[in-house]
Amino acid sequence: MKFSLRNALLGVVFVFACAESALATPYASGITVSAGTVTFLLNEDAADVTISFDNNTVSSDVGPMSRGPNSFALGGHTNFSIAVSKSGNGAFTQITSDSNRYLNFFGPRGVAVNRNARNKNFGRAYVVCASAGTASVVARPTGRGVYAIGADQSDILGKGDTAQLPAPMFIGSSTTYAPHRVNVGSDDTVFVSDGSGLSGGGATMGNGVWALNADLAAPVNLFTNRSGSTNVYYGPINSRPVITGSLAQNNLVLYAVEWNLTPYNSIWKHTIGGAAALPYTT
Repeated sequence: MKFSLRNALLGVVFVFACAESALATPYASGITVSAGTVTFLLNEDAADVTISFDNNTVSSDVGPMSRGPNSFALGGHTNFSIAVSKSGNGAFTQITSDSNRYLNFFGPRGVAVNRNARNKNFGRAYVVCASAGTASVVARPTGRGVYAIGADQSDILGKGDTAQLPAPMFIGSSTTYAPHRVNVGSDDTVFVSDGSGLSGGGATMGNGVWALNADLAAPVNLFTNRSGSTNVYYGPINSRPVITGSLAQNNLVLYAVEWNLTPYNSIWKHTIGGAAALPYTT
């Protein structure tokens, strides 16, 4: 039987077996089904993984699994769940490595994690960098734009050291505030804010917020592209874009702090709705 990814993801179970005071736990993410093989990522080493099939009528205790990609055969089963457990010690424990190349950035300004546990990209992290340079802990050159990191702290998109700034995504001239903050919507859309403003000379202003897909492609401009002190513009936004709803469901609402609209540094609410309303000018 052919399985849809949506049905597969709905069967994922996360077992939180850490001590109550420990906030982290191993989990499965990035789940895909292809040619009868289920592949998933573990964000850290797991003490025990149990795979259950057919509405939990059949189960297989796999035992310990290591962080990173893992897989199992679906066989003739019609659905599955993945239960991951590990006992904590009640103390905060760093599960990342400072020497991991893909966790080192020169000019990071914001970070967001996909917390949509029913979606394939659950656990994926996004980092925005406003300036190019070489990170100091690990000599890694990073550029201006957005980076994606897998739940297992891997280069999930295979882009290496190259920041993603897909055309026609427009970023203002500031190397401090453009891009500035990032957030992930309920449908895995990545929202990136730009805090660039006009300060005379050859400065250019960026758009308030761009929306990209989970793989950092297909950029959508939420506001009108403006530059020059005589034009009316929206933004720049110097906060994380706080999102409810989605463009696809025609109920997107954006909350953001826009530092140059009076009264200054106020929270603005934009009831955008769907893509037909873009670029938003109200």
